[in-house]
Amino acid sequence: MSQTTQLLQALKQTIRARGLTYRDVAGRVGISESSLKRWFSDQSVTLKRLEDICNVLEINILELAKLTDMYKAEKVGKLSLEQEEQLAADPQLLSYFYLLINSYDPVSIRREFEVDDLSELRFLTQLDRMGLIELHPGNRVRLRCSRIIEWREGGPVRRAYETMVKQEFLQDDFSRANATLHFRTGELSDTSLQLLDRHVAKLVQAFNDLTEGDLKEPSDNKRGVGLMIGFRPWVFSLFTKRKQDG
Repeated sequence: MSQTTQLLQALKQTIRARGLTYRDVAGRVGISESSLKRWFSDQSVTLKRLEDICNVLEINILELAKLTDMYKAEKVGKLSLEQEEQLAADPQLLSYFYLLINSYDPVSIRREFEVDDLSELRFLTQLDRMGLIELHPGNRVRLRCSRIIEWREGGPVRRAYETMVKQEFLQDDFSRANATLHFRTGELSDTSLQLLDRHVAKLVQAFNDLTEGDLKEPSDNKRGVGLMIGFRPWVFSLFTKRKQDG
């Protein structure tokens, strides 16, 4: 991870630690929220603007540099096989855990999803026993895992739900607002495939950065969004058959 990336990760974590949103910081710096998000995504923030953001956070650039040693950049996390097995076996528990890692707290989950007290207690105590959260008095919760989970390839959760997720996601016609679908085919060299892989990784990181930046936004201002990206060596079976027939 580059030093620039580490510095910006520390900056974003400091924003969260101050209880601020990107919108709050952008307003105080005098720019649009989209500009601030673009700076973080493209890593294009200037030294002067970095200083302006630090002033909002009441730290200086040297202090921010020191924070890079204290903060660990938020990484994609993997759960243990046992944790995945327990989540895969209990769809309601998995759903509750999903909401927690997407910045919902027990109060908002109870209110918005009509979870009763008994179910809430069961979910929280089980997640605490599994080591995924720390449960504190008053049902306050502290996550003990990354908010970004990479489910095991061929693991319990993906075996149980991957086919369902793909079918539900792709069966829409993608004609609604804020929806898009692109599908392309072509022939690429190994070098181009490696370059494409890097571009995809950057897009996924940009998505993660945007979700991270919106953690403090009220749930009423957000909506669930799915991003599915995949490429592999592939030829449509119809074309393969025609080639064989020819």
